[in-house]
Amino acid sequence: MKFFSNYKIIFYSINISLIILYLFPGSIFGCIFLDNCRTQPQITPDFVKIIDSKVIFIEAKGRFWDYAEFSKYIHIRKALPEGYELVFLFQKPFAPMPGAKIRKNGTKRTHAEWAETNNFTWYSEETLPKEWITDEL
Repeated sequence: MKFFSNYKIIFYSINISLIILYLFPGSIFGCIFLDNCRTQPQITPDFVKIIDSKVIFIEAKGRFWDYAEFSKYIHIRKALPEGYELVFLFQKPFAPMPGAKIRKNGTKRTHAEWAETNNFTWYSEETLPKEWITDEL
């Protein structure tokens, strides 16, 4: 009987490990390789543009939903190798950020202000460079 109990322990240990990996794949990867357990390191950009040997990831955003979403892009930018850039294409760049406090003048921080404060290049539909618009984009 002892033989089967050892296999039972191994079986349950492997199942628990697989469940944890299934539920938290990015977090575990971030903890091990990026020393930040809150970072979800995977990114699938909406569009990729290569201009003069510079790779530009274009992230099209209608709006940010919460702090975790917009703060992850700062971590992603830090992880990008040289020659890569993350650029935002905002649907409504002057829409207020989620959780933004009302300023003394009655306004709230906008998506465009957040991008500029964090040194991200951003465009709206109207300001996107015409040469970036192709059938491939």
